[in-house]
Amino acid sequence: MDDNPGGQKLILKEEVPSSQTHRVPIGVVDWHKETITEERTITVPVRREELVVKWKYLDRDTAGTESKVETIRFPLREERLDYQVKPFDIQDVRIYKQMVQELQPTGVTLKKEVLAIEKDEGINKEPIDG
Repeated sequence: MDDNPGGQKLILKEEVPSSQTHRVPIGVVDWHKETITEERTITVPVRREELVVKWKYLDRDTAGTESKVETIRFPLREERLDYQVKPFDIQDVRIYKQMVQELQPTGVTLKKEVLAIEKDEGINKEPIDG
């Protein structure tokens, strides 16, 4: 079963000492993208305008006592929420091979490929030795 569906692979190689230098594979690096969906809740205050009519009944026989009050509300205007979800690039990441030189005890200078990951913010520009 392929554990990297739709992903890409990068084979790293290095030179080994012999009468002639040649490249041998030393590792395989897999990478792929994943899309993760999460739910977020946003609380937004929304205003509504209403016409409030209070109708107070007057009782002529019992002046000074409490009267019956009736309230009617008419909605006039309200704010409606209009939203959009837009993709926003957070980082620009590049994965590539970088050739470095390595000294062996035999005194021969050899070259080795290491994985390098570069972000646009400059956080990690050093090769990753693995």
